[in-house]
Amino acid sequence: MQFANKDELKEAIREYTIVQGRNIKLENPEWDVGAFKAEVLEKCHMNISKHQIYRAKNLCKVIIEGSYVEQYARLWDYAEELKKANKGSTVIIKNKMKGNKPVFERIYVCLEACKRGFLAGCRPLIGINSCHLKGPYTGQVLTTVGVDGNNGLYLVAYTVVEVESKSSWIWFLELLIEDLQIENGKAWVFMSDKQKGLIPAIETLLPTAEHRMCVRHLYNNFKTEHAGLALKNILWAAARATTIPWYEVEMDKMKEQNEEAWKWVKKRPAKNWSRSHFEPHSKCDMLLNNLCESFNSCILDLRDKSILTCLEMIRVYIMLRMANRRIAGTVWRHPAGPRIVKIIEKNKLGASQCIPRLAGESKYQVSHMYSGEYAVDLKAKTCSCRR
Repeated sequence: MQFANKDELKEAIREYTIVQGRNIKLENPEWDVGAFKAEVLEKCHMNISKHQIYRAKNLCKVIIEGSYVEQYARLWDYAEELKKANKGSTVIIKNKMKGNKPVFERIYVCLEACKRGFLAGCRPLIGINSCHLKGPYTGQVLTTVGVDGNNGLYLVAYTVVEVESKSSWIWFLELLIEDLQIENGKAWVFMSDKQKGLIPAIETLLPTAEHRMCVRHLYNNFKTEHAGLALKNILWAAARATTIPWYEVEMDKMKEQNEEAWKWVKKRPAKNWSRSHFEPHSKCDMLLNNLCESFNSCILDLRDKSILTCLEMIRVYIMLRMANRRIAGTVWRHPAGPRIVKIIEKNKLGASQCIPRLAGESKYQVSHMYSGEYAVDLKAKTCSCRR
């Protein structure tokens, strides 16, 4: 194949790369680039350099996914289109001025369906997390995730900010509080991995809210100084303890095992990581921020995309997830979700070891064959075992 000039050569490489570019993975450049060069040589009878391949691939990426700069300029149009197509949604863009030109700094998105569904059917618990954006323009994606009626992931709101800090978290949480109409912080629970700037942000905006820390994150910090299987088991047993005496027994075991490890744990308030100190109103004993981590893994491939592509793919993910959950709910065999039914069945087996005695109205004294007696109030939905 002959080419009259370099422009024709470049055009042929560009067209060929557009067709093949979606299947090119440059995670292992030595092998992939070599294979691609061989394929071009065989099919187009051209010997091209590695730099030509990279330039052609970058050009194709711009053509297929759009330019980073152009997409930032179109963010305001995207925000208006979102509000038009999803009436009641909150989409806010924060700019900073560079001379006479506005420059994008942050965007907040809370779709009306997510907002309404969370308030109607989710527990008053919000998981908070962040992840890095990749590509030429760095930033952070901040997300808030709820727990649906089947103990599943339910995305509430998300935002893209320039950096993770107290200022960006306060900006995000202020908008979230307004959308969810949170007036009494005491009724809400937040769970996080102790992100930078998040703790002072919550203390500033919702000082009475319960703030839990992911126990896996706590243990990862703990094991750097105090490794060992015995200490690990004691720490997790203390986290799972549902009563204060049970918690204190586990902490005494840790003190006997390793006093330095005990001192390290005692510095961390138990109200942030042990079930024994959790408030009972949320009816949720989660110790891990797994739902947020699950969402971060779902958007792993989106984080190196240009800004509009990334935001739109997140929206499509939410749309498809809600549609699939709606279809799945129509074939449930019970009024509750499958995960909840499994928990109920497990508790029913455990109930065979209990003997209830009526104490008046809706209150019972329940004697367990192995672990003592407890007071149960069916009207208040409480039990002194706190499980």
